Amino acid sequence: MCRLENISYDLETKLGTIFLLSDSLQGGALGMICIGKNKKECLKHICTTFNFIQTQTSSKHEIVFAIDRDDKLSFKDLASTLKMLFKKMKN
Repeated sequence: MCRLENISYDLETKLGTIFLLSDSLQGGALGMICIGKNKKECLKHICTTFNFIQTQTSSKHEIVFAIDRDDKLSFKDLASTLKMLFKKMKN
C-alpha cells in the first residue's frame, strides 16, 4: 500500500520514509523516520506519510498520542500542525 503512494525508502539515494515496529501493531506503537536532503524535504515526507496513515485508518477511531502520562495529542491536530509548518517552509 505504501509503495503505491510513493512512501518508501530508497536504498540508493538513502532518502524516504522508514517505519519502525517497536511493538506489535496490536500494542498500538508505530515509529517513523523520514530522511530528506533538507528540512523541507523531510517535512514533506512526514506530511505525505501522515496523510496516508490518516486515509488508511478508520475515521471512527480517534488516534491519540500519549506525550506524557497526562498529555495527549490527537493525530488530526498533529497532522494539521505539520501541514502548517510545511506551508510556512514552502514560502
